[in-house]
Amino acid sequence: MTARKSEVASRIPDGPMTVTLRRRSDPSSVARRRQQRLTERLETAVDGADETTLRTGHWSDRVRVPAAEGTTAVEAVAIYEELQAAVDEAGGRLHPFFQEHETLDSIEAAGPTDGSRDGDERDIVFPVVCLTIRRSGRLTGVYPCWLDGDHHSVEDGLARLEAATDSRRPQTPAVPGDAENLW
Repeated sequence: MTARKSEVASRIPDGPMTVTLRRRSDPSSVARRRQQRLTERLETAVDGADETTLRTGHWSDRVRVPAAEGTTAVEAVAIYEELQAAVDEAGGRLHPFFQEHETLDSIEAAGPTDGSRDGDERDIVFPVVCLTIRRSGRLTGVYPCWLDGDHHSVEDGLARLEAATDSRRPQTPAVPGDAENLW
């Protein structure tokens, strides 16, 4: 991005920050250890931070769309679509961390000649872990994603958040935008 930090900070709302870490349910043992390390680091970073709330949640590794009403899949799809819209607006992309695949059912429903798609079924595959940052309810950070040709990992986002909430930096107070990547 070509915007300077002062320009960025003016566009990110002041106010309380909500940091959410979503983890895939039933990951491999290696992925589970990564989730645990990230959760511990995040809890430490947010522990002493002013006006910062930590939330955690889980989602399945894969969700079929359209999701059945009243299931947790509906919330996961809504979150994915919000993240996708925000990252698209910032000029980035969520792929390959989040993936969408047409289902075999939707391909077969199209039929061999007409090309129409009945039901528009697809699968969304979720990453092992995802970090989001909101200021005053507005989505201002998404990790992992690609922005400006750079990979923004969950670890990158956590490092930025740790730096922004570090109480040992009294000479350079955190400003809106220190931890965010969606300017």
